[in-house]
Amino acid sequence: GSAVATAGLITGSGTVLADGGLSLNSGFNLGGTETLSNSGSVTQTWQIQLGNGGGATLLQNNAGGVYDITFDQGNQLGITGDGNGAIVNAGLFEKTGGSGVFRIDPTFAGFSGSTPGTVEVTTGTLYFHGAAVIEGLVGGAGSVWFGGSTTQTLDAGTTLSTAGVAIVDSGTNLLLNTSLTYAGVFNNSSNGSTH
Repeated sequence: GSAVATAGLITGSGTVLADGGLSLNSGFNLGGTETLSNSGSVTQTWQIQLGNGGGATLLQNNAGGVYDITFDQGNQLGITGDGNGAIVNAGLFEKTGGSGVFRIDPTFAGFSGSTPGTVEVTTGTLYFHGAAVIEGLVGGAGSVWFGGSTTQTLDAGTTLSTAGVAIVDSGTNLLLNTSLTYAGVFNNSSNGSTH
């Protein structure tokens, strides 16, 4: 069955399986070296945290899994972290609610092994603030921002079809490891580079 996680800390060195459905609400914190593994459906309805200073924490959205973000915050923070958290997406990672900005601080890998994931931004903006390596489809009527004053990478196999793409934050670089055709609105306000 489905479960709801609210205002709690799961820490240690195990794996939490979210195969039957999970709703992540305000105050959820995954810490230690825990892994949240999703092969079903996870809905995030408020800000959560990956990592609490105790080791590498992983949110793994497996092939066939759906991770759905249904809100955004006025202060932009959506998934915070301590620098040790990571998201690996081989399924569908989507933002379907809220017209504002949803910021992802942990690193983001848009593939697992040889399985590329899909990022869909139906509404608002998905902001990759931690280093991201994207492979697969990034689409939707919304926008994607790359920032965090780090190198963001679009790898071979990436298809970009969101309404808007922006490089934000001073010093952010967008590395293109593939040839891309993009018909949407592109904005580079970072003083970084695209290469």
